[in-house]
Amino acid sequence: MRDPKLQAWPTLLSQLLQSLLLLFVMFSWVGIIGSPAEAVMFQQQEAPGQILTQSRSSLRDINGRSWQVICFRRQHPDGNQVLLVRLVGFPGMQDVSHPHDLEVKTALGEVWYAPDRVDLIGPAQERPSNVGQYDLEAVVDYLKPEIPTRLGVTLVSSNPTDNPTEIETIELRLTPGILREWQQVADSD
Repeated sequence: MRDPKLQAWPTLLSQLLQSLLLLFVMFSWVGIIGSPAEAVMFQQQEAPGQILTQSRSSLRDINGRSWQVICFRRQHPDGNQVLLVRLVGFPGMQDVSHPHDLEVKTALGEVWYAPDRVDLIGPAQERPSNVGQYDLEAVVDYLKPEIPTRLGVTLVSSNPTDNPTEIETIELRLTPGILREWQQVADSD
């Protein structure tokens, strides 16, 4: 006859494994485990004949700081269009340095630069310091979802002992889903 304590082990082990699996699934859903959130894309009419198509995503930089990344195409009634990416950091934590172009770098060593276009947001005195905006038109055709890609964002140094004019560059990793949506935004009419 078997010891009743030993017979309980398989049941206890099975319950423990089920609990761990449930915790893993729950944490994956809330983003604690797994890859960064994919982008969310939508289109809206801002005014008669003016269409805004955008892709929004939340990413963390290499220091764990959160960023909103918004790729958008604005089509004006006169036919003019702009394709931009806007990066929004947490106020008081990330001050974007201007004018500095956005570095777009692939794992293959390819590097392109998207021109700083924060001037399109409004007058300098009204622009939040935690926002950067860049022209993607020149680089979007080179972006391939299957090739890992990072954005290099130039910031005013966050180290309080540094000279406030010092700059640092942080990186944001783009997922294949985000790159696919950026291409859809670029191709939108």
